[in-house]
Amino acid sequence: MTPNFTKSSGSYLSRQCRGYFKKSNSIWSLLFLLLIFAAGCKKDNFKAVQGVCPVVTTDPLDKAVDVALAKVITVTFNTSMDASTINKTTFTIQQGAIPITGTIAPTANAAVYTFTPDAPLSPFVLYTGTITTGALDKFHTALVSNFVWTFTTIPQVTVTANPVAGGVTAGGGTFAQGSVTTVTATPNTGYTFTNWTVNGVVVSTSSSYQATLAGNVALVANFAVVTPGKFAVVLSSNPVAGGKTTGSGAYNAGSDVTVTATPNAGYTFVNWTDGGVAASVSPAYTFPLNANRTLVANFKVITGSQLAVVLSSNPIAGGTTTGSGSYDAGTSVTVTANPRAGYTFVNWTNNGVIASTSPAYTFILSSNTTLVANFTNVAILAPPLFKSIFGAFGGSAGVTNQGINTVINNGGIGTTGVATLITGFHDGLTGDVYTETPLNVGLVSGGIDAAPPFPGTATKAA
Repeated sequence: MTPNFTKSSGSYLSRQCRGYFKKSNSIWSLLFLLLIFAAGCKKDNFKAVQGVCPVVTTDPLDKAVDVALAKVITVTFNTSMDASTINKTTFTIQQGAIPITGTIAPTANAAVYTFTPDAPLSPFVLYTGTITTGALDKFHTALVSNFVWTFTTIPQVTVTANPVAGGVTAGGGTFAQGSVTTVTATPNTGYTFTNWTVNGVVVSTSSSYQATLAGNVALVANFAVVTPGKFAVVLSSNPVAGGKTTGSGAYNAGSDVTVTATPNAGYTFVNWTDGGVAASVSPAYTFPLNANRTLVANFKVITGSQLAVVLSSNPIAGGTTTGSGSYDAGTSVTVTANPRAGYTFVNWTNNGVIASTSPAYTFILSSNTTLVANFTNVAILAPPLFKSIFGAFGGSAGVTNQGINTVINNGGIGTTGVATLITGFHDGLTGDVYTETPLNVGLVSGGIDAAPPFPGTATKAA
């Protein structure tokens, strides 16, 4: 008889095997004699024994990914095997053409065998395993052909400091391919963090760097010595996966320094703290540097039922913003933009589209919203000691008045920017008012040119 065999999911049936049969060579005449003497003879209870071809399953499975580097490789047969035939010749693991050395051992189950590598496997490498036809079961039945499978190990992130004395790093390890990981760099006293590099290429200037794994990556945290006469600004994120920061480094004493915090997906910015004390609620925080500063950008997770408002300033030194955070859907949210000295607010934009020209912008939150507060440099006119000048040309930067009762006599103001870039004045010829306040009142007797095609701009400025 010929036995029937089937192939099951996740296993390999090498071939149909020829069983072992015991056949009687008796002829019909002998059968007749047996019938005659049956009463006086012992019955023959012999049963035919049929061999079974070995079926192989493996751990890790064929085409498996993200396999642990310390993995003990296991093969399981569907029948008990002759242990003497499961050896380094019939059970092999290779990296390309290079054989991996290890220990092959049987288990309490005669159908299960293990391969323990002598050293951990290398990260993000394709390995090939083979069971050859030399592996035999207890009946010495063999596979008709070699069983071959492959698997890929998990990627690894390594982090190092440059120089080694500059600081400490954290976050390295093995991570599933395509996953997101965060590494951190903390400078030692006398150093500041500069950037993260991969093969010499800068990938981030944030001490907390979040990256998506695409194979092995070797990150270097670069630090710089704080030279005499300068102070250090040290930044970090809390939690480390909450977002990134920019602005760390060494600066001259008395410098105005701006640091920024940008939340990662799923987080919102809360505030900056220094020694646990709140320093600013603006993601872009500017301060005069008179001592070493260690600032923490605090973030919080957005709950599943809430939406995020993410704010930033453009340029970063242009001003501060308030109102970022997480809110319930349908909430009326107000965000504010506060320009720094020498800048004026222009507008709020959402993905490059103007959302509002008001520094205090209120809207109903229906989706995650990312807003940019845009500022521009201005020509600062008439300090308090000067009450009269002859004219000014602001170009695209505009012109603003920072004094009371400033008068431009016998001349005018010109700008190639939009009308909102002229502030604190009224036109002596037309009476038009350009955002005057009680502290910023200015008269332009010669008129204001602040709209295309800007007739007489150069003449009036002169």
